[in-house]
Amino acid sequence: MTDSQAEKQPSQSKNPRRMVLVQAHSENVAHLLSKRAERNAAPKSSTRTPDFIVNSKEYHLTGEKEPIWLETIYGQGNWDHKTEGQVSSPKQLTLPELPEKSKYDAPYQLQENEILTMLKEVAVHTAYGPDRLAYQALKICRVTIAPIITHIFNKFLLLNIHPADFKKSILVAIRKPNKPAHDPKAYRPIALLNCLGKLFERIVANRLKAIILEHNVLPKVQFGTPGNSTTHALEYLTNKVIGNWLRNRKVSLFGLDLTGAYDHVKRQLLLKKMVEKGFPNWIIKFLWSYLSNRYTVVRLPREEMSGQNEYWIHEGVPQGGPLSSILFLIYADCLLENPGVSSNQFEVSLFAFVDDTYVIVMAREKCDREEMCKIFKEVHDRLVKTADSHHFKFSPTKYNVFHFVKPGSRSPDDQALPKLKEFDNLTQKEKNDIRPDTLKILGVIFDKRLTFIPHIEQVRRKSSCL
Repeated sequence: MTDSQAEKQPSQSKNPRRMVLVQAHSENVAHLLSKRAERNAAPKSSTRTPDFIVNSKEYHLTGEKEPIWLETIYGQGNWDHKTEGQVSSPKQLTLPELPEKSKYDAPYQLQENEILTMLKEVAVHTAYGPDRLAYQALKICRVTIAPIITHIFNKFLLLNIHPADFKKSILVAIRKPNKPAHDPKAYRPIALLNCLGKLFERIVANRLKAIILEHNVLPKVQFGTPGNSTTHALEYLTNKVIGNWLRNRKVSLFGLDLTGAYDHVKRQLLLKKMVEKGFPNWIIKFLWSYLSNRYTVVRLPREEMSGQNEYWIHEGVPQGGPLSSILFLIYADCLLENPGVSSNQFEVSLFAFVDDTYVIVMAREKCDREEMCKIFKEVHDRLVKTADSHHFKFSPTKYNVFHFVKPGSRSPDDQALPKLKEFDNLTQKEKNDIRPDTLKILGVIFDKRLTFIPHIEQVRRKSSCL
């Protein structure tokens, strides 16, 4: 046996410990293995979903839990029971009036090599949807099926339709960490869609991304958009802090979190905004079809009877599809409009990463944090008003106030909170949680003096467990 053969031999060994060591030579594989180990080490639940409790009322049966969960997610009137044989939603979406010629254009015709490229790049471990056809099957036979898919998809695009079979989803309830199991709000909805439908969505998503990149349709401070990554958002914040320290100015950050952001997108308003922004007419027509008559089945954890009833979903975009993020970003860009604060003493900047919105207030060294918190309140009240007009809600318990402290400062002055009515009923512990000593932003732990020591220590702890 040659040396090269000897090196390959252990990978075929049945010894799992040896197999892990061989596979972990790849950094990507090592990361996946560590995440899998973390999941396997988590406590396993062998019981069904507990009875839900809402306003002191208990819900025991699956047929009771599913509706109350949907009510919690979408709100009253934004979903309905779907009866057998019913093909149209009781609440129909109206196609907005379209201009004769839109501001932007994009090719709708699809080439076979585009399908081949997408099938080659898909993540094979992605969950399949109601048709149980996995990406892996499509990827394996991509050369054979690409011409057929291209022909069919081109007909769909020519007719500006999203087929009815692609509109059905499985809405899976994923419990959030450290949340009470009896509370419906403790479960995050993830929509499992047909993989072939997601492939079709990706075509339109790619057209939208190209328009946004070429014409700067979205604000530059809206990160998570095409060309604006997590790294860019972290650089933006870090540069703001250090740049103002060099000018002997104070910097404070106010973080706001939207509740159920994707689920509260008003579809009619979204279509109207896309027309106003000048997106191609054929994309508006397609999205009208895509957002119309969507329905789902619900899967609650370990509920045998769950998944038998179908429900119409009248609002929101399905969290799990290729189009969802980009549609939400277009819908929510209003939150990043001019903050409307003008002062010689203060400067205000807004930025966001998808549904997380941040307000940065910069002030002269002599200004105290209480004055900066007054600016936070002023901007917050405007944001709440804008959010209300788009049917969004902020979650005050997830707010964060973080006062950066320039290294060498003797009096940190870092405990001030804006006087918001949303804070009136919070406990002292909840208020302390709002103004932490360290703050995790987009996966990076920030400390007030910007040393990043807490983040480095966390990375070391994690790497020592590998």
